[in-house]
Amino acid sequence: MHKRVHINITFLILLTSLMMSAQLDVFQERSQYVLNSYVRGGLVDYKNLKEDTKTIDILKESLSKTKLDELSPQELKAFLINAYNMTVIISIVENYPTSSVMDINGFFDKIKHQIAGKSLTLNDLEKNWLFKKFPDARLHFALVCGAISCPPLKDTIFNGQNIESRLDKITKTTLNNSKFITIDMHEKTASVSKIFDWYQSDFKKYKTVLNFINKYTDKTIPAGFSLQFKKYDWSLNQS
Repeated sequence: MHKRVHINITFLILLTSLMMSAQLDVFQERSQYVLNSYVRGGLVDYKNLKEDTKTIDILKESLSKTKLDELSPQELKAFLINAYNMTVIISIVENYPTSSVMDINGFFDKIKHQIAGKSLTLNDLEKNWLFKKFPDARLHFALVCGAISCPPLKDTIFNGQNIESRLDKITKTTLNNSKFITIDMHEKTASVSKIFDWYQSDFKKYKTVLNFINKYTDKTIPAGFSLQFKKYDWSLNQS
């Protein structure tokens, strides 16, 4: 009798683990589907996605039930980025139509989302989970906050195998885009994304923001150039 009970408990534990792993697979599959079906040139077709209630429901359920305990650090890092980007999309869809996430009360700091068994705001997910576990400045160019001045959504989700190479590639692509950085050689100034102003402390590993930028840009900003910060456009990143 005791042996049968032990076997049953072991089986239930294994079954639960498999179910949790399956939820991650579902979340990744649906996230990729959203990128393939509703994102073009980094812009999101929120209007039509809102009508795809099945996809939104599956995303929310799988996101809430994914188990993180068995993920490797790289898999966890990838999951948290995907979770942030998909949660932004879900939250916008649930409040659509809107012209800006800033018009949605508490979009970043009050609205709670069910993520991996926890009730979190977007700020919780970004600051207390992702950046606390992985203090990586490149993350600022992978997280997409639903605004025109955010880095554009890419066409492929992150995973444990591609996370580091893709973070390098995305950071380099973003910082070589004049939307984020422009250099005036005559005035000896560089106009850079407001991200570098808001999150200066996240770049302290590189001693200066300029050092970080020059690590990833094709055209180096010369020493002595002053930095100016571009106005942030909070208009919705909708197609």
